Amino acid sequence: MKNEDTPNVKVRIWMLRNNISMVKIAKSYGSGRTFVSQFIQGVRTSKGLTKFMIGMGCPKECFKNGRIGD
Repeated sequence: MKNEDTPNVKVRIWMLRNNISMVKIAKSYGSGRTFVSQFIQGVRTSKGLTKFMIGMGCPKECFKNGRIGD
């Protein structure tokens, strides 16, 4: 798998294309930017944030079991 094909990179590309920052996600979701950052890095798991981001239009194939999938 090439680096640009990883779910983490796909999420970041989606964010850039839609002008969505981690701060914007955090404020909309009601959490801190650090939590969102750790989630996108794959350090944290959150089924709620997964559903929220999919609801915002993030590709659902980027997630697996409440985290950024592999």
